Amino acid sequence: MAVNVDATFNGVLVEGTTYNLLGNLDLSAAFTSDAPTVGSNIVFNGNGFVITVVDNMSWPGLFPCDVAVNNLGMESSNSSLDTHLYPGWFFRSYIGGTATNCYNKGAIDTWCGGIFGQHSDGTAIRCYNNGTISDGGGGIFGAIAKSQATATYCYNTASIGDGAGGIYGRSSSGTATNCYNMAAIRSGGGGIFGESFGGKAINCYNRGAIGPTAGGIIGSSPTGNNIVTNCYNTGSITSSGGGIIGSVAKGTISHCYNAGTGRSGEEIVGANPTINMTIPFTCGSTSSWIDQSACFYLTDYPLTFPGSGTV
Repeated sequence: MAVNVDATFNGVLVEGTTYNLLGNLDLSAAFTSDAPTVGSNIVFNGNGFVITVVDNMSWPGLFPCDVAVNNLGMESSNSSLDTHLYPGWFFRSYIGGTATNCYNKGAIDTWCGGIFGQHSDGTAIRCYNNGTISDGGGGIFGAIAKSQATATYCYNTASIGDGAGGIYGRSSSGTATNCYNMAAIRSGGGGIFGESFGGKAINCYNRGAIGPTAGGIIGSSPTGNNIVTNCYNTGSITSSGGGIIGSVAKGTISHCYNAGTGRSGEEIVGANPTINMTIPFTCGSTSSWIDQSACFYLTDYPLTFPGSGTV
């Protein structure tokens, strides 16, 4: 069954239905549904239009269940996320679903997400965030994203708060592939993953300035289960930060390159790495970007991502 969505839509999502947004839409209340949280078989086609959340200071997330949403933008006017529920602008917390070619421009509150909320196992493909990320939050996924959560060809262009991440919020697992960050990173945060990260970052890069204890790819104090491969940084490094991993670094790192200047000797990892943190010969730093060095350290150079061109 197919249903058109405009200002007359009653806001109730029905299992096994495809929804087609007919134009830009202002909403003050989120959608509801009696469909199962997982496996709802609901498709929402945004068709390149924008939903703007208006006059709601405790937005719970647009979708209350597992939805496949595509080609939709979310913006906000006099609205904010519910800081008791830790949702994303698209999805509530603890909800999976799939977002393809979507973006968020609403400010992201503490531990919340631009697309998915806290504890999500969702899938994001070619999505981006341009909403300021508060402490512990994430540009695509909120905090504590599950190991099944994946982000592919996603990016962030908004400032990243303490312990937050450009793609994933703090204490997240999951896998980021071909993702990047362009914005400044505050203390303990990461360009891709926030602090206490325990997942995988593959073919990712950072160009944002790196603050104290922060990391270009992952934030401070990762769990040790983290894997970072074929990633690079060109953002400047402040104080105890690291080009790839923030302070108290641990985990596995390979084929990574840092060309960010600042912290005494252009460091791959931040201050006080753990005793078992080893930087292999496949990783290295230079004081500025050098093509030959990039070719040596990275296994897939040049790296080209949506909106970035080739470095």
